[in-house]
Amino acid sequence: MTNLDEKQNTNFSTEQSQHAPPEFQNNDNGKNKKMSKKKKTILAVSISAAVLLAAAGVFAFSQQGNSPAQVDADTEHVQVEEPKPVEPEHGRNTQGDSPRIGSGTEASQPTPPPEQPRTQFDLEAIKQGDFSSLEGAWENLRHPDRNFVISGNIVTSANGAVDQISTGVRTNPDGSIYLGFVSKGGAGGPAIGIFPAGVHVPVWLADGTIDESGRHDPTDISRDRLFITQTTLPPDMTLEYIFYRV
Repeated sequence: MTNLDEKQNTNFSTEQSQHAPPEFQNNDNGKNKKMSKKKKTILAVSISAAVLLAAAGVFAFSQQGNSPAQVDADTEHVQVEEPKPVEPEHGRNTQGDSPRIGSGTEASQPTPPPEQPRTQFDLEAIKQGDFSSLEGAWENLRHPDRNFVISGNIVTSANGAVDQISTGVRTNPDGSIYLGFVSKGGAGGPAIGIFPAGVHVPVWLADGTIDESGRHDPTDISRDRLFITQTTLPPDMTLEYIFYRV
């Protein structure tokens, strides 16, 4: 009886499973299918994440040359350097050394030559016997008693002596002019050397040569000068007979 009952129960279980609704059939197979589908989903997500990470790495590598960064190995913190501004080279021409026009710096102007001293002597008129540009008071810086005044062709000294300028003229290549000097009594005297501003007075040197370069000229070349002498003198003695317009 027991064997029969067990056989009937087994048959009844089998029949129940055969006639059970579909959702209750092969329950174990359904579970296996669900587990397999879940694994596939996880695998797909993992592959997608790996692909995204790989793409991000390639993009970061490609941008490394365009955005300089310094990676701190300890903190793994990226420090981006700010680009340094480029300072303009004002006034510089890349084609050469000359300044660039309109660059903000004006082109350097050449230094003008120093202004040449101006003379009050009318040399051409003097050559023709017109001594009006010589008129006025003249002084020697060492000997005030030698000062004189010229009016026309008359020279009146501080001591009262009166002399006369002759019409004889000698013109030198350096631009100086020598006039004759005659005393009122008719006796000849020293010449009057006329040296316009800018013209050197020649001097006699110790070695017996005459220096006309101006290197040893002791006078003030920026002023008109009269040189009352009969010959070329040494530098110091020259100052004894040089006269300046007062």
